[in-house]
Amino acid sequence: MSYLGPGFIREEQDVMYLILYTLTFFPNPISEPDLLDAVMIDGAFGYFEFSTAFQRLRETKCIGTKDEKGDARYYLTPVGRKAIETLASGLPLSVREKAERSSLRVLARIRRDATIRAEHKQNPDGSYTVELGIRDRDTELLTVRLQTFTRGQCSLLENTFRRRAEPLYAELLTLLSGDIPAE
Repeated sequence: MSYLGPGFIREEQDVMYLILYTLTFFPNPISEPDLLDAVMIDGAFGYFEFSTAFQRLRETKCIGTKDEKGDARYYLTPVGRKAIETLASGLPLSVREKAERSSLRVLARIRRDATIRAEHKQNPDGSYTVELGIRDRDTELLTVRLQTFTRGQCSLLENTFRRRAEPLYAELLTLLSGDIPAE
């Protein structure tokens, strides 16, 4: 390992254990960036150490790959589950607790992101239609279609909506219900 900063994770094997342990908290396959976000808790290793350990776990079939809409998603295989059941105690309790908290944070973000839709399409006249939506399971809570004239406007609306969907929804309800706050 090239970076030996603060923390308990020192060897590639420790990073591998941490990756496997973290995957136990995800009920569905996740993307590599989401997994990286969840495991970067200890401050003692960086992306390259993660990448090396991750690749080795894939080669040894501890982590499986599933294609979802053209994107690779990763999950703990039975081989990986058996390995982590045996080896999880090799990680200090403080690291396991941090991994659990971090995994729950990433899982909450993944679930939130799955409820928000922000996309656009180009119209025959060259303008764009941006469609923004919030969905809760099978119920469409909000759908808004806006016309824009540039791709930049599309990106601005989509990114703002993804970041602020809940407060925008609440403010729209307030405005439409006539309960406009006093200034």
